[in-house]
Amino acid sequence: MDPDRGRAVLATLQGRTVKSAATDESGGLLVSFADGTHVHVGSDEEYESWALAGPGGMKVVCMPGGELAVWSGDES
Repeated sequence: MDPDRGRAVLATLQGRTVKSAATDESGGLLVSFADGTHVHVGSDEEYESWALAGPGGMKVVCMPGGELAVWSGDES
């Protein structure tokens, strides 16, 4: 996808409530929103294709080839 188009699509999602997020066996990310909208981001063989950050420093990154790198963040 063209990066400008991707940014435009993401801008339409700003402020929506995330209902769930899950990964598939290939490292793709599926995000479902409370209004019924779904977004799928596939993995890439050469580049990190997506990253999520959460509370306490939690982070998940889809590495090239679809492997997930996970940082659990604070253990408190």
